[in-house]
Amino acid sequence: MLRKTVCFLTCLLTIIYLDAQIDTLYVCDPGDTIQLEVVKGAYAYTWSSATSLSNAHIYNPIAKPYVETTYIAEILTGIKNENLISNADFSEGNIGFTSDYDFKKIIISQGTYGVDYSPADLNGIYFARCSDHTDGAGKMMVVDGSPISNSNVWCQNITVEPNTNYAFSAWLASSNPANPAQLSFQVNGQQVGNVLTATTQVCEWLQFYGIWNSGETDSAEICIINKNLNPTGNDFALDDLAFYELEDIIYDTTVVIIEGLIAAKERRVYFPTAFSPNDDRENDRFEVFLGKGTEFIKEMKIFDVWGNQVFKSELCVYHEETCFWDGYVNGNPAQNGTYIYTAKILFSDKEIHQFTGSVQLIR
Repeated sequence: MLRKTVCFLTCLLTIIYLDAQIDTLYVCDPGDTIQLEVVKGAYAYTWSSATSLSNAHIYNPIAKPYVETTYIAEILTGIKNENLISNADFSEGNIGFTSDYDFKKIIISQGTYGVDYSPADLNGIYFARCSDHTDGAGKMMVVDGSPISNSNVWCQNITVEPNTNYAFSAWLASSNPANPAQLSFQVNGQQVGNVLTATTQVCEWLQFYGIWNSGETDSAEICIINKNLNPTGNDFALDDLAFYELEDIIYDTTVVIIEGLIAAKERRVYFPTAFSPNDDRENDRFEVFLGKGTEFIKEMKIFDVWGNQVFKSELCVYHEETCFWDGYVNGNPAQNGTYIYTAKILFSDKEIHQFTGSVQLIR
């Protein structure tokens, strides 16, 4: 169970879980800490509002909110089959992948890499002596960042099943504290997940993971690109890459409203970050959740990534059928991917505010 502290002050924290226990938590003052927790032992976790969390990729991060905050836990419960990436832990050395960087046994210049047991084995002056992520005794890929834009650090081609969800995962650590790397993880030229920035703490391994749907394709070129082009520092290590087929992903979003003192001018609007219109009656549609201090949705539009309008509604009240998008365009299922929404909301004080954001459609 989660610990709860109730105070006679304005409540600051709302918790939203996917496939997890639903709770409302309270803290007394801005900056107070409280531990969040969802089911333990899942394959991977991602929490929203990460800047106020101790770690956005564990099941029980510590939250330190300064304003009322909504946290969403995205839980990947399992994977199928084996890792599709060969030589994923670099135990076989410099084989099984391609790179725009030059392979070196000693690293002394930008745009080069090596494979060894520690960064210090490749440059004992500027690189820290880090253990690999796998078991502490294996090899890793050690990189000196390139100043050339869009240079592939690592790439590999794999065969995939069409219309299937996959998880792309990797571990990143700085080998020099200056100017940490900023890695973009891509499949067939499209970024998956968010850019992962290494820490200034050397040898501290951070995990990246993102979800990718294969659509109609049966092949995938998976690549890692360093977005940091500053040649000073920008030294890092990679280890334990993974590309797995996922178990079915279920998005079950629930909004929890805070109980407690309510500010005189309170406004509650929530936009889901993902929905799955597959007729399983669980999060089948994208709709705006209106709470205290709101009147109605004056206008909402949804566009695909090319700017084509796929949905529009006007002057609708929460839960009316015209207020939500069912994931269809002209009677046909919309493609998986990212969509952009704009919504004008009328509040109880007669002010109108426009909200803009993105939502992920996953079938």
